[in-house]
Amino acid sequence: MKCESCGHEQASVHMTSIVNGVKEEHHYCTQCASQKEQGQSSMFSSMFDDTFFNNQFFANAIYPQGTLNSSKTIQCPQCGMTISEFNHLGRLGCDTCYSAFQNQLTPLIKRIQGSVSYEGRVPQRGAADLKVEKQIQQLRRELVQAVKQELFEKAANIRDEIKSLEESKESK
Repeated sequence: MKCESCGHEQASVHMTSIVNGVKEEHHYCTQCASQKEQGQSSMFSSMFDDTFFNNQFFANAIYPQGTLNSSKTIQCPQCGMTISEFNHLGRLGCDTCYSAFQNQLTPLIKRIQGSVSYEGRVPQRGAADLKVEKQIQQLRRELVQAVKQELFEKAANIRDEIKSLEESKESK
């Protein structure tokens, strides 16, 4: 495909824009594309400068309202990083930052990963034993809840299920 602008060189830059529902495609060689970009007062560079990614919209999208305002003065005691610096850099300064910014990081990590705790990968060998162990742990949590709610019949059933799982695990 030839360049739309000069018509001589092979088009290597392909731009698609959609304005008011109308799709436009343009194909330029690298020389003409750089001239177009300079002529449009560096549209591309302005899209990716620091102010685009550091404005208040993104801070409010990542953190609940008011979380940042109350924590701008909090600093990591080891490296001195603030939450504002973390937002700008996108990474923490040291391992102590995790505990220093715990209140601000917990909702962020939960939103990104879906959970705050890391459960790791399950190895191929022994996966069945691990699955049974996790099931026993879950049943024990349910047992505690059933006793708290005074659902003693349900608690007895859960207790029996835990016992049978533990016996089957030991018999292997």
